Amino acid sequence: MIIQENFTLNTTSVDQIVDKLDEFGLVVLPHYLGQNDVEKLFEEFRDFAETEDTPYKKNTPYSEGTATRVKRLEMDTDRFKKTNEVFGSAFMREVTDRYWSKDAYLNHEIFVVKDVVGSQHVANDLHFDVKPTLKYFIYLNDTTKENGAFSCVPGSHKVTHKLRAKHRDKLSYGNRSLTRQLPVKEEEVIPIEGKAGTLIIFSTEVFHKAGHVSKGERYVMRGHSRTEQQDRIGDKVGTFQLLKNKLRSLLR
Repeated sequence: MIIQENFTLNTTSVDQIVDKLDEFGLVVLPHYLGQNDVEKLFEEFRDFAETEDTPYKKNTPYSEGTATRVKRLEMDTDRFKKTNEVFGSAFMREVTDRYWSKDAYLNHEIFVVKDVVGSQHVANDLHFDVKPTLKYFIYLNDTTKENGAFSCVPGSHKVTHKLRAKHRDKLSYGNRSLTRQLPVKEEEVIPIEGKAGTLIIFSTEVFHKAGHVSKGERYVMRGHSRTEQQDRIGDKVGTFQLLKNKLRSLLR
């Protein structure tokens, strides 16, 4: 039986991290951020979530709690220094290069999310993402199954490869149900619990879901890294192409 300790590391050795990602599709670093860094990131979390929308951040519809989508490559880095430092780090760049691709945009999007009792969204279903993405997922408060721990099936990224070959071009957001038809038993789904400052790095090829909050609340920030080719999967025009089109129009 796979348990959380199997894919937990107390080191930032890129070699060891990539080995865990290859084997399990995820790795947990329980002491990645110290208290001071967590507090600074939390201050910027509130700034993102509680202020008006800007060209680089937008609050997205949510049942309960809050969710803000941030374009890291366009955001005000002087205002959000800690966010840029953490999600634009040389460490995350190296892990992405080694495991994913040197062509991947590093954390081009950051989602700033507060889940509470009553939060409901599509990520609550066990699934793999339409667009393959390497995610850097940070708990900003102590998180257990009770307050919505991220959950997954370690090693299932190897099954997703076969499912993609089976479905081919049928995978899309309009046909999202295909990413939820999974050969898995409930007891294989593991909640990933951790203290504030825990970093979970995972490939969204792993079967995963956001946990339901039965008590308390959960604060997380997660960065999304993928290539332009991966971004086009399931879309006629991916977000990177839209960004390029926007830049072209400004240069005319």
